[in-house]
Amino acid sequence: MKTKTQITRKIGYKQKEIPTSSITQCRNIFFAPYLKLPPKLRGIKSNKDVKINDHEVIIEKFFTLLTEKHRDVLIACLLSCHNKGLKEDGSLALLFSLRQVLKKLGVEEHNQLWLIGKLKELRFAPFTVIDKNDKNLQYPFTILSELKLSKVLNENIDGGFMKNKIYYYYAAISKEFIEFMHYDVQIYINKHILESIIELKSAEAKTLAWYCLSQNKLNKDLEDVLKELLVLSDKTSKQVKSLKLNNIKEEYENLRDKFGIEVKSMQNRRLGVFYTKHKSVYFRNNKKEIKFINFEKEQKNETFSNLIKEISQPI
Repeated sequence: MKTKTQITRKIGYKQKEIPTSSITQCRNIFFAPYLKLPPKLRGIKSNKDVKINDHEVIIEKFFTLLTEKHRDVLIACLLSCHNKGLKEDGSLALLFSLRQVLKKLGVEEHNQLWLIGKLKELRFAPFTVIDKNDKNLQYPFTILSELKLSKVLNENIDGGFMKNKIYYYYAAISKEFIEFMHYDVQIYINKHILESIIELKSAEAKTLAWYCLSQNKLNKDLEDVLKELLVLSDKTSKQVKSLKLNNIKEEYENLRDKFGIEVKSMQNRRLGVFYTKHKSVYFRNNKKEIKFINFEKEQKNETFSNLIKEISQPI
């Protein structure tokens, strides 16, 4: 049986710490605040203005493709992978068992096709970061750059009475996505905190937890925060608003005990959210400049054209 070190050497990985997330990700840019998208929202393209280290950019995305459940899947792959390592091209390779990822998610192991579907969506959902002052300067990427069944045998799982061979799955978090985190303020989060986020039952609570973890200190009206995170809007009906607030209310104890996030009445009797940076979370800021591609000049380039074509294909 090959050891993790042998596998690492064979496929050319090198070990290096990468961020868990970044300020921009935590503040709900890439993952919509749902566990399952309402059909009416699927396929909507949206733009959001963001400031990354004082650089004003537009992040273009298909808002409906990725949700908090996709973020759970990505984190579960990182937490339960058999092996991982940074490849020579800068992407992060993961070798993992579908069953172990499902177990980490608290999902029954017969849902492997569902999990593969979520991974495919992480593979092909396109994002583009655009310089607000020059829209020809763009930075396109997907979160995963590779996804396939590996040739590494999983000897920890019995193949059943037919003695089927079970292989690990292989995925790579794209170098562009990892580089993007390094342009932003990076966040490093303890694995126990990440597991606790996965265990939260509602998308609203998960979204709020990620947002709070990106702060040093927070003392703010809860509804204002939820509007900032697109959980609520001025058009949200009273019934839907009540349901979403109740979803958070049901997680009050978990939010307080596991993350130090308190939701309680303020002096004006409205609900507020209060948080001081958790001891298991720390920030780093390299202040790197975004390596934009000049779309106007490079769209004739075959490699660039292939990248645009690949990340734009439907799931």
